Amino acid sequence: MKKHIQNNKGMTKTGYLSSPFHHARTPSCHSRTESRFSTSSGGNLKLDIGGSNSSKSFLDSRGMTLVELIVSMGLFAVFISLCVGFLIVISRLQMEYRDTANLQQEGRVASEIFSRFVREAKSVSMKDSSGGSVSDFNSGNGLCDGGTFTITRMDNTVMEFTCMGTPRMLYMASCVPVAPSINCTLPAASEITSAQVNVTKFLIYRGTETTYPKTLRYEIDVEEVLPGGATPGVGQKMTFPGYLVMRNEL
Repeated sequence: MKKHIQNNKGMTKTGYLSSPFHHARTPSCHSRTESRFSTSSGGNLKLDIGGSNSSKSFLDSRGMTLVELIVSMGLFAVFISLCVGFLIVISRLQMEYRDTANLQQEGRVASEIFSRFVREAKSVSMKDSSGGSVSDFNSGNGLCDGGTFTITRMDNTVMEFTCMGTPRMLYMASCVPVAPSINCTLPAASEITSAQVNVTKFLIYRGTETTYPKTLRYEIDVEEVLPGGATPGVGQKMTFPGYLVMRNEL
């Protein structure tokens, strides 16, 4: 410790006072508080402790200015905008993935049902919208232009496929005749595809007797029907082709 002592001639002498606490060090604190003694002209001893930095920094602490507040709010707004934009993109991708999966499911189910029953048929027949027999549905929208595709299975079950409505949906009806010579009356058709999908085209090609007999090739085009009464044709589109052999055809 320093000690300032004023002698009789008005001169000040400076010295150090030893203190039992001078050489003590606290393990958690490496700073040392320095105490200084000085004598005034009246002979009074003054103690000056050099530890006022903490109170000085405390007095110098202040709040945010208006500019700092505006800058902080601007940065926060930019951060929130980025987060909201990211969430919107993620939500949109999830919706697109869901719509794509639904479209694939609808088209796959329609293709599998059609191919499974036609593959086991012993005879097939096709008629256009006017009721006339045709050998193929290879032009326009095919079956979806108002035609019918009828198959007869080995157990004489009659099944009829149609494509109609708005949006166009694929339907199937079946009946079992009492006797092979008696035609059965088809009940109301049941839909194969839902109203969320528009079947735009259903083309059917038959193999001839000379080239690929007992074969049948088809293409089913479907597209997404957007919500809100949107016109079909503006959503995603997919094509489901198929090729099968009718082993039981007579």
